[in-house]
Amino acid sequence: MSLLGRTTGIQLYGPPELKNILDVVFNASQTKFEFPFEFFPLENTNKQIIYEDAGLRIFAFPLKHRIKTFGFSIEEIHQKFPLNKEKVEKEGLTNEQRRLLSEGRDFERLDGSWVRYIDFTLAKPTPRMYSYCSDTMPFGKLSEYLEGTTTLYHEATFLKDRKERANETFHSTAEDAGNQAFRTQVNKLLLGHFSSRYTSLEPLEEEAKMVFPSVTAVKDGDCIEIV
Repeated sequence: MSLLGRTTGIQLYGPPELKNILDVVFNASQTKFEFPFEFFPLENTNKQIIYEDAGLRIFAFPLKHRIKTFGFSIEEIHQKFPLNKEKVEKEGLTNEQRRLLSEGRDFERLDGSWVRYIDFTLAKPTPRMYSYCSDTMPFGKLSEYLEGTTTLYHEATFLKDRKERANETFHSTAEDAGNQAFRTQVNKLLLGHFSSRYTSLEPLEEEAKMVFPSVTAVKDGDCIEIV
């Protein structure tokens, strides 16, 4: 990134131990950044917000794995109301007047009449939330962390016939992922992190679908719509 001329800073969030690994790599390679770089350690405590702007919030939450591992949720924020274009154009409202309505604000005209935002706007869309659960075994509090999720990525390292091995390695089966999607009532489940023993992803996808119908086993490079 430095060689490409990046100047915008980067903030990295992860377990404290990750910073030790990065320091060794950067020191050994004599890496020097041409942009600000900050590391923020996460602890295995509870769900916490790590970023927020006008359009989204990002949360981090602990997963249950043999080492410290975290999941993340990206929540969409709708600050403004969509305008009813037909009504707005018919009324001949100015750009400033449209801005006020989209912000949910009524305004008074020069003739003393009032324009109510509710008459010219549509309901705000239901916010989308994408949650990412990497290496983890099932655990009760995960449903609480995933509340509000609409699209869920969940690891599915094994098929259920290797459930014992999944427990030993603190991983999940495709069935576990399907159960979590069902409990969370998401719109879409994405499966990933498959054991290399599986040459076809179809059995993993089918196993999850026995519990939750809207499932896609994803591969590197796939483009997925968040719903």
